[in-house]
Amino acid sequence: RNAGAFFMRRTFAGNQLYSTVFREYMKNIQQDDTPTEYFIEGGRSRTGRMLPAKAGLLSMSTRAFLQDPEKPLVFVPVFVGYEKLWEGKSYLKELGGKAKKKESVGGLLRALKSLRGGKMGHVHASFGTPIDLRDHIQAHAPKWDGQSLASEAKPDWLVPTVNALGNRILTSINSAAVLDPMNLLSYVLLSTPRLNMGETELARQIDKLIRLQKLAPYSPELSVPDMYGKEIVEYVKEFDFLEQQEHALGNTLTPLGRHSVLMSYYRNNIQHVFAIPSLLASIFLDNKPLSQERVVVLVEMVYPYIKQELFLRYQADELPGVVDAQLKALHEIGYLDFDPETRLWSRCSAESAEAAELENLAQGMLQTLGRFYLLLVLMVRHGKHGIKQGDLENLVHLSAQRMSRLQDISSPEFFDKRLFQGFIRLLKENELITLDEKNMLRYGRSLIAQRKNAEAVLSERFRQVIFRVINA
Repeated sequence: RNAGAFFMRRTFAGNQLYSTVFREYMKNIQQDDTPTEYFIEGGRSRTGRMLPAKAGLLSMSTRAFLQDPEKPLVFVPVFVGYEKLWEGKSYLKELGGKAKKKESVGGLLRALKSLRGGKMGHVHASFGTPIDLRDHIQAHAPKWDGQSLASEAKPDWLVPTVNALGNRILTSINSAAVLDPMNLLSYVLLSTPRLNMGETELARQIDKLIRLQKLAPYSPELSVPDMYGKEIVEYVKEFDFLEQQEHALGNTLTPLGRHSVLMSYYRNNIQHVFAIPSLLASIFLDNKPLSQERVVVLVEMVYPYIKQELFLRYQADELPGVVDAQLKALHEIGYLDFDPETRLWSRCSAESAEAAELENLAQGMLQTLGRFYLLLVLMVRHGKHGIKQGDLENLVHLSAQRMSRLQDISSPEFFDKRLFQGFIRLLKENELITLDEKNMLRYGRSLIAQRKNAEAVLSERFRQVIFRVINA
């Protein structure tokens, strides 16, 4: 207990006494300088994606600090990445809809037995930039005078400040991501249409992704493996995740059985790292040559929505510089061409090996962009005379679910209703959709313009798939 580990109930709802005692306990161990670790997502991510922060413990820590603000409190974000999940089989069952099994002694013994066979790989831990709570509060709550507050005090700035803290911690965890052999190979292999790729081509594209992060790293804290693509492929083969098909012109690799679903977990761990390069690749798939100014406009249009979903680190005013660095890096690895006379960017030759790699890179953001476009299309189609938010959420969820089945999309989060709820919330915040007096969602010309812009960042092929599903 003195090491900072303690038991807590899953919910405090309806038990004021328990909540009060627990909050006091948190304050005591904090004042005793006991380091405390907790997982602010409040549960396991079964998809490998970061979950929104649960504010309960963060709020308790913040309120305890405000009672004695002279004692400093620092949050240290920690990224933990697994090359192989010990609970991989149970995750597959839960993703398929089965309920999570309760922990038991028998389950523990079975887990220990499973460790005896097969390669388990490494666990990577990386630390992000520490967050000083005093500095954070002063930046988000100018009304605070630096003085202590009573234990029951709840100033109006407390909730938004704690929510901002949760988002900041999650964003900092993502900034400290570790690129390892499993998540890199999964990212590339799952970007192919049939989840099948030549071994040589797979190794080459992994090399390109590593070089991309060395040329224009996602963040200073990002860790990149000191391995070549060929070494990474050979390393991952030892996990028995891949099926190798021999051929005279070169062997091919594909996920073995249902491992494609499990590999999506590893891919999702680093999807944010390649979000901007993938978005740029998607922009150039179908487009004619573009000026850098036009590219920046397209990125700025969609960025708030992918930033929220993936907890990306860039602020809006940083985007022009980020786009500039990423365009130059994509040019350096042969994915984009630049004409110095016209000052226009364009995709590489369709006959080059890099063209296929550019298309694969674009797949990394395809599903996120597809969800966003699907929501816009359905809002325009069904919201002309108003639509209830719950009805829109169900409609877009069911459409995405049907699309996932028809297109064999092996990413369970593709039709996650929470992601659509986040999109809708942002559309309301940006006043692209509004609530009328009957509590119905309505849209105006700005949403139609947003849909038009969204078409420029999503391939025509994927848009056709969306319309086939919703027109069925």
